[in-house]
Amino acid sequence: MSSLILAWTIHGLGFVGLAAVGLLPLRVFHELRNGFKKGFCRARNKPLAGIMILASVGSLFSDVWIVMLVRECLVGNYCGPNLASGWAYLAIMGVVYLIYEAMFLVLRRPVWGNG
Repeated sequence: MSSLILAWTIHGLGFVGLAAVGLLPLRVFHELRNGFKKGFCRARNKPLAGIMILASVGSLFSDVWIVMLVRECLVGNYCGPNLASGWAYLAIMGVVYLIYEAMFLVLRRPVWGNG
């Protein structure tokens, strides 16, 4: 039963990661564009605005890194220690995407206020 729950979790996060491969760059572009329109230097809490920028760049970097790993799984001879390594990479991408969205949901109001 425990392995079944783990398998469903990995596959569920893998599907989120599969969607995040395309969604994350769009979300990062959208959030940074809005941030630069509103002016990061006029933000109410500048350190949190800096964290938002660093999180955007870091998550975009991890997206590119994981896409390269998944590409190696699809076209290369070696994917990882077992057959599920590709799903594990996509599950990691899903976790990165969910953390990114949760962080922006929490930090948006303290940085920009009610508007």
